[in-house]
Order: sequence, then structure tokens, then C-alpha cells
Amino acid sequence: MSNGSDPAAVLDAIERAQDAFEMVGRGRTVFEEGISADADWETQLTKACRLLEVVDTLQAQDGYYTAVIEVCFGAIERSIEAYALSIGDAGDLAQFALDAANSTLEINIDGITRTIDLETVESLRYPVEMPDIDIPATVHLSPDDISLGLDAADMLADRFDLTVDSETREVRFAADGDTDSMTYRWEDTDLIAFEPADVEVKLDSSLVKSANAGLPDGTNRVLHIGDSVPLVLKSEFPDADGAMQFVIAPKLPN
Repeated sequence: MSNGSDPAAVLDAIERAQDAFEMVGRGRTVFEEGISADADWETQLTKACRLLEVVDTLQAQDGYYTAVIEVCFGAIERSIEAYALSIGDAGDLAQFALDAANSTLEINIDGITRTIDLETVESLRYPVEMPDIDIPATVHLSPDDISLGLDAADMLADRFDLTVDSETREVRFAADGDTDSMTYRWEDTDLIAFEPADVEVKLDSSLVKSANAGLPDGTNRVLHIGDSVPLVLKSEFPDADGAMQFVIAPKLPN
């Protein structure tokens, strides 16, 4: 290495490392499974797809919200790079211009200009407006309690009945399989909070289970339940202001 007066040795080392990374002189680059080496734009696009698979893996583990956001940004960057390469060649100068007012991204490569429509910032930062529906019952469950009920229901059938009984003051998850049935009950003394009303809704077992897994880990689940109307499943973030909410459509009766 250089003693500091001549950076040539450092530059040579960096160039050798870059050549090794790009497999210069070793034939065609071999990527991991799922990443295409056919064309530069395909390589970048399939890298974006692989990053989204990483997002699914992280979300399945509960938590890791910062990592999920960072990986999503990486997938967006790869997708934009793939689009730029599809209308130009590697080495071409690409100019990007973001029009925040009109939510568009303009890409100019070698005199060819393309415009991409983007989602508006408002649609990303604000929740979807809820329809005006009657949702009279509210149930607060711990993450462990709702997971046990959903696991039991999902083992038997692809749908289950969620019932709130104001007379007995209990909440029930009920599912019927081909030969077995199950009912998971919570009385009001088992619940963290309870606003009872006589309601019943049939729901997709795996869909509600997936939504529950996507909520922040370790925080109580709030269920707003109506009679044959969408279920609102909500949870607060443990270390920040705000909440995550799913609105799940009911299943039609058989």
C-alpha cells in the first residue's frame, strides 16, 4: 500500500476489487436464483422483485418496520433503474425530474423523454375514507388471544363466524370443518375492553390471520365489529404515534 503521498496503490486496489465484484475476466456473471442475467434492465427488475420477497419475509417475522421501509426504497430504485435501462443503454446519461405538484417522474435518456405517473402523496399519508356503516361492537384482545382463536379457526375451515353476544357478554370465533367444529370464547372479564352489541359476521380465516400478523408486534388488537359488514382490525404502534388498520370485507354466506 502507499505511504499516503501517492494514491495509485489505493486506486489500483479499488479497481481490482471492482473487477472482482463484477467478475471481470471470469465469463458471464452468475446471479442468485430468481435474478435474470439476460439483459441489464431485466437484471435490475428481477432484483427489485427479490427485494420485495425480502419484504414479505421480514413482515412474516413481525416488526422490522424500518428495515421493511428501507428495502422498499431499494426496490423502487431498482425498478426505476430497470425502466431507464429499458429505454436506453448502460452508460447513457439519464436525467430525472420529479414534478411533485402533478405527481409525475420525467426520465430523459439521449433525447428520449418518458413520463411516469406516480401515486399522490396524499393517498400514501392519509387513510382511506371509511364508508358510513354501523359498527356497534368493539372488542380489545391481546395479540396472543386473537392469534390462538385465528389459528384454531384456520385449521378447520377457510372461513369462520365472529359473534358478539350482548346478553352473555362474550365474543366467539366459530368454525366448522368436514368432521369437526370449534368455538373459541372470551367472556367480558377475559377482555381488555369491551363494548358489546348483538352482531355476527362471517370472515375469511387466512385473510384475518394475515392481517393480524401484519399489525405491530406486542400491542393489543382492537376489533370494530358490525352485523355482516367489514371488520375493522386496528393496533397502535408501540413506540410511536399512530396506528395501523385493516378493513376486511365479510364473506357471503354459503
